[in-house]
Amino acid sequence: MIFTQEQQEFISNYANCLKKGCASVFLGSGLSRKSGYTGWADLLKKYARDIGLDIKKEQADLISLAQYYVNSKQDSIELKKYICKVFAKSDDKKANINHLLLSSFPLQSYWTTNYDTLIEQALDYRDLRYNKIIVDKDLRKNENSHPIWLYKMHGDVDNYNSIIITKQDYENYYDKYEMVLAKFKSEICTKTFLFLGYSISDPNVMHILARARKVFDKNSGRTHYAVMEKPKATKPNEKTNRKYKYEIIKQQHQIADLAEYGIKVILVDDYEQITDILQEIVSIVYGKNVLISGAFEKETANNEEIRRFTENLAVWLIKNNYKIFTGYGKNLGQHIVAGAFEGCKLRTIDEKNMLESVPDVVSVNQRVVNNFNSKVFLFPFPYDVSMLKDEREDLYHRLRKNMIASTQITIIICGEKYKNSKDISDGLINSDGVIEEFEISKNQGNYILPISLTGGAAKKIMDNLELENDFYKSKAFNSLKYAKSFDEVLRSVQELLKIL
Repeated sequence: MIFTQEQQEFISNYANCLKKGCASVFLGSGLSRKSGYTGWADLLKKYARDIGLDIKKEQADLISLAQYYVNSKQDSIELKKYICKVFAKSDDKKANINHLLLSSFPLQSYWTTNYDTLIEQALDYRDLRYNKIIVDKDLRKNENSHPIWLYKMHGDVDNYNSIIITKQDYENYYDKYEMVLAKFKSEICTKTFLFLGYSISDPNVMHILARARKVFDKNSGRTHYAVMEKPKATKPNEKTNRKYKYEIIKQQHQIADLAEYGIKVILVDDYEQITDILQEIVSIVYGKNVLISGAFEKETANNEEIRRFTENLAVWLIKNNYKIFTGYGKNLGQHIVAGAFEGCKLRTIDEKNMLESVPDVVSVNQRVVNNFNSKVFLFPFPYDVSMLKDEREDLYHRLRKNMIASTQITIIICGEKYKNSKDISDGLINSDGVIEEFEISKNQGNYILPISLTGGAAKKIMDNLELENDFYKSKAFNSLKYAKSFDEVLRSVQELLKIL
């Protein structure tokens, strides 16, 4: 997708906020429709009919419609239980690509008015732990092992009493959820929000935005963003043309009004384009995060050259400000670490030379360690821990997904293991773990660089790689595929990374 200047500026600004740790997201029902969930109008259609109203005529005020129904029945339990049933987790309604992309963002909090469990599914898929906050008392959870906070402002399907749907629910919200709203108010003032699939008409949300705008004037407050779809022209006749022009004018007024609350609207031709935007944000945030996948054995051909290549690659990556993620594959891991540590030493020397005063030896060594800790992320797999086969496979799969989620580039080196670890005379086979890491990387949209010259799974993957992207048709990628020496391989990898 070719982005407009406005879209590109938003992507750059929001990605920068993510990298600084000062971003958040607010998810509305529009984000769930891609997964098959209905909107409020469809949800309340039969209840409108039950009390003699036409849902088409009441769409401008569905909160009041829900209140009318509850008033007529003198009870809200039936309606709220129905909502819980409709939005309960089900096999035919899964988290979509947008939820998965959002779950890979380096966020500390997610806010939503959705009743469904799609964002929970996405976080679970990434094997991320989170505190779910529905009512004020949930704030006492504060578990350090769960660094992510998920705020469900309009309730959760596991508790029908928590559902916010009627006018009375909204009116009582400040009294019942004072602490949750205080949290939201704090984040609105300190973080840049991205509103997705959300009409931004919730009276409580708008009140907080207005209060924040009063504290911070238009030029000093934080800028938030909302993605909004442009009105679509339908059949070219006079009636539809009038409606289309009216929608354009109305949207312009909405954009101007939201600007008063510090929200900048980003227009898209089609809401499907949000996926491209989120992917571009992920690419910027994790663009210099590299997964090195692989393993080799003592019997692997060219293992000494593979060792030297791995160390030289790690040195270059660190010196050029990349971050390395690795599962510490057999034999390979120690050489990644050795190269990365050397790269950190070289970076520290460069930094020292830029300083006016030369630091003492202790501070230099500490800077090397600090550089290493910020640039290298190790995910050792518990090979020697006793567990059932299925349990081990599930654990490894979750570890791999979690490790790969924060990367955009996957470099695959060799990938061989003994067919029988107890009798190495049976020879070598391709590592199924390396192949799985390739599959996860491919499905995530990572750029894949298999080092064919190292043999093993890397060669198999390169030989069968079928990805429609100009990157894989480039001269540099072709040089990587048919390289005859490890020096040529390193040059090709460096050239490919520089063009990404």
